[in-house]
Amino acid sequence: MRLCFFIFCLISYNALSAQDALDEVVNKDYEEERLSYILLNLGDRYDINIRYNESMLPETKYTYSFKDMMMRDVLRILLNDKGLHFKEYKSDHIIIVPADQIEVDSLLTTTKEVVNKNILASVVLGADQSGTSTAKIIGTIIDARDFDAVSSALVINNSTGSYLTADASGNFELLIDTGKYTFQFNSIAHEPYSITVDIQGSDVWEVLLDPKAYLIDEVVISGSSTQNKTNEAIMGIEQISRKEIKQMALFMGEADVIKSVLSLAGVSTTGDGASGFNVRGGSIDQNLIVQDGTLLFNPSHVLGFFSTFNPDIVRNTTLAKGHIPAYYGGRVSSVLDVKIKDANNDFLKLNGSIGMISSKASAEIPIIKSKSSLLLSGRRSYATWIIGQIKDPDVNNSRAAFNDYNLKYTHNFDDKTKASLSYFQSFDQFSFTDQFGYSWQNKIGQVEVKRILNDNMSLSFSSSISSLNNKQFQPEGVFAFELSSGVDYNQSDLQVLWTPGDHEIRIGATYVNYDNQTERLKPIEDSNTLSEEAPKEDGRELAFYINEQYEISDRFAIDAGLRLSLYSQIGPYSANLYNDESNISIDQIIGTKEYEAGTVVSYSGLEPRISMRYNLADDISIKASYNRAFQYLQLLSNTTTPTPVDIWQVSNPYIKPLMADNLSIGLAGGFGNYDASFDLYYKKLENTLDYRDFADLILNTNLETETLFGRGRSYGAELSIAKKGEKLSGRFSYSFSRSQHQIYANQNTTINGGDWFSANFDQPHSVKLFLNIVTSRRDRFNINFVYNTGRPITAPFGTYVVNGAVVSNFSDRNQFRLPSYHRLDLGYTFSVNRRKSARYKSDISISLYNFYARKNAFSIFFRQETGSPINALKLSVIGTIIPSISYNFQF
Repeated sequence: MRLCFFIFCLISYNALSAQDALDEVVNKDYEEERLSYILLNLGDRYDINIRYNESMLPETKYTYSFKDMMMRDVLRILLNDKGLHFKEYKSDHIIIVPADQIEVDSLLTTTKEVVNKNILASVVLGADQSGTSTAKIIGTIIDARDFDAVSSALVINNSTGSYLTADASGNFELLIDTGKYTFQFNSIAHEPYSITVDIQGSDVWEVLLDPKAYLIDEVVISGSSTQNKTNEAIMGIEQISRKEIKQMALFMGEADVIKSVLSLAGVSTTGDGASGFNVRGGSIDQNLIVQDGTLLFNPSHVLGFFSTFNPDIVRNTTLAKGHIPAYYGGRVSSVLDVKIKDANNDFLKLNGSIGMISSKASAEIPIIKSKSSLLLSGRRSYATWIIGQIKDPDVNNSRAAFNDYNLKYTHNFDDKTKASLSYFQSFDQFSFTDQFGYSWQNKIGQVEVKRILNDNMSLSFSSSISSLNNKQFQPEGVFAFELSSGVDYNQSDLQVLWTPGDHEIRIGATYVNYDNQTERLKPIEDSNTLSEEAPKEDGRELAFYINEQYEISDRFAIDAGLRLSLYSQIGPYSANLYNDESNISIDQIIGTKEYEAGTVVSYSGLEPRISMRYNLADDISIKASYNRAFQYLQLLSNTTTPTPVDIWQVSNPYIKPLMADNLSIGLAGGFGNYDASFDLYYKKLENTLDYRDFADLILNTNLETETLFGRGRSYGAELSIAKKGEKLSGRFSYSFSRSQHQIYANQNTTINGGDWFSANFDQPHSVKLFLNIVTSRRDRFNINFVYNTGRPITAPFGTYVVNGAVVSNFSDRNQFRLPSYHRLDLGYTFSVNRRKSARYKSDISISLYNFYARKNAFSIFFRQETGSPINALKLSVIGTIIPSISYNFQF
């Protein structure tokens, strides 16, 4: 109640203290600047919409010095001797009008002209090279305010009449004769921008567009073009911007990448606090998660409550859940590709937030102006104080902490060569009183070089060294112990991008080396635990691919590729020999075969990938895709949600690689401000991995005796409707999804008698709704609702007595379900007044997670006392409302 009262007071204070634009205090000097620039700068520095027709302004340059002067007085000084005057419209809009203009409303309805903030008149691209007649320009269009990519902007060459559309990441390419041209950039959500360009050779071009603001309330601004979804050749691609991530209702004050991914159709999780996510009926290890192209095995903080991605430094997030292009490999369900932005190399920029559970900060630091820059970010938690407020003594003596750090140095050697050096580290530790605990750590070091080779070809190379280190511990007691495991791995990628005409061809190779750390159990101090080790296998994966995207006509486009994956298990390795390899078990071992360094076993596979789009009309298209994929690395876990000490297992003579065939078909369309899609999919899996009852996977050197293999299938339908708008935006989705396994090797190794049964993460129905409501420039509300069918469980349904002992009679595997999961989250964000620093911006976000305090079941336990029936006990990880507040700032 105290927190709710505080939140109410804070909102009330904000409402009472809202400051008009004309009351802002100005401290700024201008020397020899045009009036248009001064007004532009004042608007940007003090976050005020200053609107005018630029033709009214004189071209003369002026010098002014304003010290602690109110905005109304500044405007009088600027305008009174120039035949101009200003009028305030609402509380944060100012319009410049002729001195004889009286009725502002008439001006607002007769002109929509606003200032074009981009005052750069011309630019030179490329070095002058005699004899060069054509050039290749690789461009990126960026929002000038928050530096997000501007998707689907129209690029018009006014000199030739030709045009093209930038992709969802704001990228475009031009193959053009050298010479001077006039280009215009148009985006629904941004001001039009025209510029004269002198193209002397191949170069990289970064275009900044200013956000558009309308004074008339009835005008609706869309943040992205619905045509992009319709015309995208790749099926099932979802883009999430940094802005969308921050709009989601927060959990304990933290915006989160993976929580935002979970709002998409076809993406689910097994419950609150579960690590990882499931895509279209796949297990969590079937998702390829990469940060700047480098594998990330465990992207979770605090056992799944947060992800390791800092949203303040994320450039864009892409989820491929339908068609997976051939340049991705190693997983069979999806790809989550998170790109970290380059720091601004022209001026210093700071971001950060202070929340209830953690605080974070990031800095973009120019090193050599317009050449090189350094991005630094860090996040650190202080969650233990919240746990300490819980009255249960078994809980308030627990501990939870996490941190993550990013460093990225980017340098442009010349117009054609760019290099970056990056480092990422995250660490987590969780302990439940003195009974048990976990810790885990990620480390990634990477170098990347990109080079334009000629007018239609570029080259990129990256190499990384990474590790994942896991621990489980029991800190006190007679059997205090520490159990450690992990993976050391390195990865190299080489890719050539070739763009002849209307084709986009990627040719490349990827190499990954997996060195699994020996699983080690050791005593803590003088405990009675005995030291024990279990060596783990190593593997090498090499892949070659070619992928082409080609727009055959205005209506028909294709994205097709072929990937060849080659895998080898590397010794040393001690392989068990079995009397009957169709019935692998401990009692069938008849000996071992020793392998020294070198290849133990090899697997390979051709992976064809194709996605097609045909436009039935300008605003609707039909799409279809087929993918084959192999996965040579799987996560061994017989728990509902994986733990940090679960084992990443490479393929060996007994654990075969997973193979999947994915087929999808669907419709996509854009209707005004709405973007809709409907997909059907079917996935067939071979060598699906499951476990014997009560399988023991820890410190087991004979893991093949605990695993069973069969086949799997996933199928379903997804409906997604997204609305774009300035005042109201959001997304609704419904998914029907089934995920089933069939395990039948022989009569002794079956599950459920060889019948199909539901996988642990099979949740047939899912409904999601997200709304973002902007009530004013300072106030924004968001609503997030999710409903999922409960996941399957195995449960006792009766008992029988054997020699006087009561024995539970369990159902077949996963024959029952938990109650359905549903949750409502509410959020409110308001901007704080900018008084002192013109470049300083901040806001306060308040969220109510699990608003109606639903006690969603994470698990069901069964207990029976003598003479009583079996009792079912429900465990809820979050069974109450979680309020939070965070303060966010940028400079």
